[in-house]
Amino acid sequence: MEKHILIKCNMELFGLYFLIDEGNRETKSFNTAFQIVCKSSSIDEIYDNFASTIFEKAGDFLERKSGMLYFDNIVT
Repeated sequence: MEKHILIKCNMELFGLYFLIDEGNRETKSFNTAFQIVCKSSSIDEIYDNFASTIFEKAGDFLERKSGMLYFDNIVT
């Protein structure tokens, strides 16, 4: 923030899911839209918005797969 007045950022989570019926693992990613951050931005609020978006997308993914997939691990 010392060099730039505004920055554009987003968050992406990569997770390893296990498909019970087929016995295989898949890496899926869920991301957020970009947000503009400045010195007066509330980092806690931005983080909370990012986290709720990712949790919602991950939940929607699980529902589409009829509960057959479950979260196994965060990919680092």
